[in-house]
Amino acid sequence: MLRKIISVIAYLLPVIVTGQTIIECNRSDFKNTTITFLTEDNPFTHHERIIGECISDQNGSFKCNLNIKKTQLIHTRIQALHLSLFAETNRKYQVILPPSRQKTKADELNPFFTEERFPIGIEVATNLTTSNRILETEELNYKIFIIDSIYSHFVDKASLNVYRNLKAKADSVITEMNTRFLKKEKNEFLLSYLHNKQILIKQIYQKLPVSKAAEQYFSNQSLQIENPAFIELFNSIFDKLFFNLSKTDLIQALSIAVYSDRQPNNLMQFLRSNFGIKDSSLQTLIILKSIYDDQFSKTFEIKRHLELLDSIILKSPPPFSTIAKEIRFDIARIMTGEKPPTFILLTKDSIYQILSDFYGRYVYMHFCSPENYTCLKEYRILNEYHRRFGNKVIIISMFVDSSFSEMKHFVKSNKYDWLFLYSGNNSELLYNYNIQAYPSCLFLGPDGRIILSSAPSATEGIERKIYEIMKKNGAIEGDGSEAGFF
Repeated sequence: MLRKIISVIAYLLPVIVTGQTIIECNRSDFKNTTITFLTEDNPFTHHERIIGECISDQNGSFKCNLNIKKTQLIHTRIQALHLSLFAETNRKYQVILPPSRQKTKADELNPFFTEERFPIGIEVATNLTTSNRILETEELNYKIFIIDSIYSHFVDKASLNVYRNLKAKADSVITEMNTRFLKKEKNEFLLSYLHNKQILIKQIYQKLPVSKAAEQYFSNQSLQIENPAFIELFNSIFDKLFFNLSKTDLIQALSIAVYSDRQPNNLMQFLRSNFGIKDSSLQTLIILKSIYDDQFSKTFEIKRHLELLDSIILKSPPPFSTIAKEIRFDIARIMTGEKPPTFILLTKDSIYQILSDFYGRYVYMHFCSPENYTCLKEYRILNEYHRRFGNKVIIISMFVDSSFSEMKHFVKSNKYDWLFLYSGNNSELLYNYNIQAYPSCLFLGPDGRIILSSAPSATEGIERKIYEIMKKNGAIEGDGSEAGFF
């Protein structure tokens, strides 16, 4: 009897395994390519997490197993393309990708480059629990495409003031959506997506102020960070909350809530009293977004924001602690007084260097590309700086180029003998240091902390600034001439 039970369990196991998601494709122009699938787990910093990776074979075929536990929007960057798909658990997707497009040299050197965005086409979707093929019209991505098409058409027309009676048209659009989806639909993710898109439509004509919108739309709604429609609504209602409230009679109460406690408790009470937000998770998310937005509008001191974030990191569970960590990193990554993100990069002699190797010395860090004319002028001045006061200040040129051999050739042919580190087209490094243009520079103290987060370039006269800082700190004496300045 026991053997029979074990046999039955063994037979059923393949059926009851849940959470598996598979993506398959065959496209010859993507042969021998690493395919990395990611998802955003921070709705504000857009931090990405890898959920699956595979390599296509010589024919362009690949099969990826994704590590996801619930329905979410996933994406991959292949060459110059950014491809996305709403992936469900217990699904196998045979997908169609657009033609490949390689990045050009200009793309690779452009810090503002963004890939072309396309949805991933689905040839066949299969339910792995039942092994049944899902009809195209019943597949989640198809339904979301229909909802988005209806929504976008309405928004485009409304922005052009085409409709004489905006409310009546909005109501008819919502009715059309309900007729298509509400009667038979059981997918909770889609129903939530539909609900939040409909609220966005209502808000176009209602134009409720944040206090009323928050109470009406969010007082009874659960948190759905993985749902893009919820996040779109959330971001539109709570956009720049601190800055917008600073122009209202709530600013005094808000200021007291921000400054009276290093923990977010008083801010949570403020949201409960003034916006009817009772859910603590939603309160925390609003606070996190408000802090993130306020780094640009600067309604309150950054130091205060960092204290609030530290409290959330210590006392809140995931995902809030994780989101808070990433926001804190985003705010403080190159802030004066902070240590910048570390790195591991190669010298021209193929020796790895890390940031801490330079602790104990003043460091002038210089991001530039030899493809940039201004950078070529900068290198000539840096060469002179290194000759005159290189024993006092370490100059590090972060070489932004696609070829390591090109860096070696460039340094050798120009007879530059200060430190060059090969950063290549390392998007993570450029993001970590907030590189928006070339040249971009930082000046670090012997303790490894940032003294100047947006330091002048060589052509902008950094020499004078370095001298003033080092003299003030007692690192050099006199007029600087003996140390090689001026």
